[in-house]
Amino acid sequence: MLKSYDADHLLNIALPLGGIGTGTVSLGGRGELRDWEIMNVPGKGYSTVVKGNDAPFFAIYTRDEQGVSLTKALLGPLYDSEYQDKEGRSVNNHGLPRFRNAAFSSTYPFGLVKLWDEQMPVKVRLLGFNPLIPG
Repeated sequence: MLKSYDADHLLNIALPLGGIGTGTVSLGGRGELRDWEIMNVPGKGYSTVVKGNDAPFFAIYTRDEQGVSLTKALLGPLYDSEYQDKEGRSVNNHGLPRFRNAAFSSTYPFGLVKLWDEQMPVKVRLLGFNPLIPG
């Protein structure tokens, strides 16, 4: 049974997708890849935002029968507080079109991000899995 988290918790929740000491990245509550801890460098809460450096992300492209196409990053909405940085932003990929709604459900070792938007003809489900079972 997956435990669901509402929009108030999406900014601070993530599922690690690797083991301790094995190199890991986390699937955030809005579909973002974060907490990069690779090459023996700890990175919980680390943001890769620097000039000219945006973080990896998944995207979707759709086109309907009339030829109208839409592309969005598979990321949920931003919080107003994320723009309160000395440079006016503190998030990766801040200028990309995103989904307006997101939900996160999890039970270790699985995490599920649901994304939907009235503009998009599809609903998206991102499933993360951590292959490391503690024991």
